[in-house]
Amino acid sequence: MAGNSALKRKRQHNDDEKLNHTASVQFAREIKKIKAFEIQKVVKTLAKDPQNSALTASVEHLKVVYYILDVAHLARRAMLSLGLDPPETKKAKASGNAAAGDNFELKALEASLLKHKRLLPLLDTWKAKAAERANKLFREENVILKQARENSKDDIADFLGENHKKNRPGQRARKQKALMEEQRKSGKAPPPSST
Repeated sequence: MAGNSALKRKRQHNDDEKLNHTASVQFAREIKKIKAFEIQKVVKTLAKDPQNSALTASVEHLKVVYYILDVAHLARRAMLSLGLDPPETKKAKASGNAAAGDNFELKALEASLLKHKRLLPLLDTWKAKAAERANKLFREENVILKQARENSKDDIADFLGENHKKNRPGQRARKQKALMEEQRKSGKAPPPSST
């Protein structure tokens, strides 16, 4: 019974929602890897010269900035840059200890992470998928508009009360031939000439 109720609760998603969710998950996963890689670089830098107080202070500052960095926000920015609609997220964690200088530095760090060489293949892949999705939506919209244009004359004629029948191929010729035969029988038209 538990499985049956789980099926009832399961929500049906359309293709766009599935595509956006997949992109969001992949971007978040890749950005987490990049963030971990960058933190490892910072720690290695500190390990080279642990006695240097200026280096230690700058590394500690970078650790704080990387800790504040929100992966979901970065994934959202990456998706928006490609024209994808990121899924709605809960309120981002607000850190009250981030100063204005940190905010500027945080934005610069976000920009550099979005240009990271490990993220570029994923961005290229999703750029192609977003373009394919846009083309599909464009084609579907054109089909709908084209159908609306084709039926517009009939709709106007129906609205005005006109009864307009479309001619089938050869219908005019058959009708003309029948009228000529009828006129010949009544004597109004001359008999066909044999030339």
